[in-house]
Amino acid sequence: ARWMGIGDFLEQPLQESPMMGFIEIFQPELWFFRPDDSPPSTEQRAWWASVENPANPFRNFVGHEAAVRRLCRIAFQAFSRHNRECSDHSFALIGPTSSGKATLARLFGELVGLPFVEIDAQSCIDLSDVAVAIAQALEHFPITGDEKYSSLELQDLGDGKIVIPPCIVFIDEVDQLPKNVLQGFQRAIQGRFQSNGWKFDGSAICWIISTTEYALPDRFDRLTRIVLKPLSTEDLGK
Repeated sequence: ARWMGIGDFLEQPLQESPMMGFIEIFQPELWFFRPDDSPPSTEQRAWWASVENPANPFRNFVGHEAAVRRLCRIAFQAFSRHNRECSDHSFALIGPTSSGKATLARLFGELVGLPFVEIDAQSCIDLSDVAVAIAQALEHFPITGDEKYSSLELQDLGDGKIVIPPCIVFIDEVDQLPKNVLQGFQRAIQGRFQSNGWKFDGSAICWIISTTEYALPDRFDRLTRIVLKPLSTEDLGK
């Protein structure tokens, strides 16, 4: 059996889902090298993460040098893992409007090489919308011949349990999320959340949120804060 996509059955009551008998874990994640093989060398990972590398997406990014260095260090660590999971470094980008928060998030996703999911905070009315957006992003994520699988999908473990593979989920202007979604978001960034009778394991997700509010609510204590200062005149000129 092949996974049909979460959007096909989130509209149905849980007990009527045609996928409940699906037990096999099918195509769970990308492998950048075999788990039992040695990871890339320190020198190779350092070069991949270096802004001096022409292939680094941050190569031509102007400004916010401290933030870029921090994101590159996170990518350096992710390169040592066979699936490049970086969920232990979920973070909040805090800075003025149009300071490049969304661009930084997208370039980080490109550098790490994981599926990047951007959530429209204003149109997200339920946490299941996040799961649907992830499923859609996985479906359209380009796979090369170097990875283990030809496509990347969610895992249905039965009994309404869904496992989300390593990916990066970005929510811009998180304070614009509806109140009911914000209340459940704390559980989501802790790794697990429920919606419409479905139980999602999102422990492999690297969450990135952005906001202009420097005083974040307590629900975001688990996120590492990266504060962006206003761009200098020199940076604006560049």
